[in-house]
Amino acid sequence: MKKMVKRGDCFICVVMIAVSIFLFSCKKDFLDAKPTSGLIVPSSISDFQAILDNPNTFNLNQTILGEASTDDYFIPNANYQSVAVIEQGIYTYAQNLVGYDNISDWDGQYRAILLSNLSLEGIDKITPNASNAVAWGNVKGTALFKRSFAFFNLAQEFAKGYNASTASTDLGIILKLNSDVNEHLGRSTIGQTYNQIIGDLRSASNYLQPLPLGNNFYRPSLPAVYGLLARVYLSMGDYNSAYLYADSCLQLKNDLDDFNTVNPNSYPTIKAPDKEVIYDADMGRFTDNGFGKNSPVDTNLFASYAANDLRAIVYFKPYQGYQISTAPYTGGSVKQMGLVTDEIYLIHAESNARLGRITAAMNDLNTLLSTRWRTGTYINYTASSASDA
Repeated sequence: MKKMVKRGDCFICVVMIAVSIFLFSCKKDFLDAKPTSGLIVPSSISDFQAILDNPNTFNLNQTILGEASTDDYFIPNANYQSVAVIEQGIYTYAQNLVGYDNISDWDGQYRAILLSNLSLEGIDKITPNASNAVAWGNVKGTALFKRSFAFFNLAQEFAKGYNASTASTDLGIILKLNSDVNEHLGRSTIGQTYNQIIGDLRSASNYLQPLPLGNNFYRPSLPAVYGLLARVYLSMGDYNSAYLYADSCLQLKNDLDDFNTVNPNSYPTIKAPDKEVIYDADMGRFTDNGFGKNSPVDTNLFASYAANDLRAIVYFKPYQGYQISTAPYTGGSVKQMGLVTDEIYLIHAESNARLGRITAAMNDLNTLLSTRWRTGTYINYTASSASDA
């Protein structure tokens, strides 16, 4: 994938050099290092916003192991021998993944956590006033959101699923809450991991605005906070909280595309930025012949779409005898893993169903799916019970 360079990346490189010298200054090799006059040390609100605006750290090439290890895709036998060893290992569920150091699922997320912690420590040293309160709050809320986003991504791949009865003893992830690289930490528990994620997001909700600052959807907003909380609580099986936060998100942002207006021959079919996107973050990818832009979609999955369901041609396109993803929402060859309104509708619907609110669940589902079917062909779904819903 062609590496994207966004405004502020050069600044970030200089900042990272400055941060590295500062963080490792206790080591002898750095004691005699002399700072140059051109070295930029982050100190202002705009400095910390620039750190958090770096898309290569926070928005592009995010985690991929979880999605790549599902059965939604397959590697044709003819391609298997040509893909990277790590892709072969993921595909066969190898116990030890060779070549893991070449992907960013672990170190990329902790890099985001480090810069979030650095921004939190820096912004807390600045006293906001009437003229900069919104910008100050955006840095604070963004750093908390992006740290929690990284923590949650890590927890999905490197810890057990949440189980309330064992959360106090199951091992979670390493919760790094400051920029001190000399601090030695062990793994938290699952309970501590999810408490930290939820605590960060609830705190972020006190600082972020209903729309991302500058209408930049690489930046989080209040709907993004609520949407991520809904996702987190759904993964925990807390359906009441998942419903409440999905509902709060949809009250602020509930846009849906009419797929009858989408050109299925364009690539991507739904271009970024799109009105459904709440927070934009792109999944990583491997080689084109493995888990990349040409990954064949499971044939049973594709066959499950009804004849008039436009998702079959908006989400997928034929390639070399298979169906592959059209990469909607990202504007590129990778998949969206941020927050989009259609997911929030589904969380709202599922939570309603699991709470026994059958009619409400079907109303949610029908609201979403009616925008996905060919005009005049959609018939509302009904359900006779919660389990049916």
